[in-house]
Amino acid sequence: MHIHTLTRRQFVPAPPGRVFGFFPRPENLAILTPPALIFHILTPSPIVMKPGAQINYTIRLFGVRVRWTTLITEFDSGRSFVDEVRYALPSGILGRLAHVLVVKRRLNQIFDYRAEAVAWTLQEEAEGIAS
Repeated sequence: MHIHTLTRRQFVPAPPGRVFGFFPRPENLAILTPPALIFHILTPSPIVMKPGAQINYTIRLFGVRVRWTTLITEFDSGRSFVDEVRYALPSGILGRLAHVLVVKRRLNQIFDYRAEAVAWTLQEEAEGIAS
């Protein structure tokens, strides 16, 4: 079995206090997850954002309920954090084909949605505060 790592980088154009107030609440991951994935949080709120913190939840991926863990590997309060996504597929040609043709593309779609949802959500909050 080969372990894959998904790497994405995102700049969030919002005040650091708003950004770092949003992410420690695991229930906000539901906002960042495409509705078709049927997100269900397992970790209680709030998360202490620090290296080693884990957020556990389930999603429905390709029709199958999957337990998912996000691991915070780096945290610099008010500046940045890194959460890591690793996944394993069967070895051999079927695993490689599934990775290239299906899984990698679907995970990138999920994280594209997440990037847009973060921007929308924090923008809406900013507009609500300003009104």
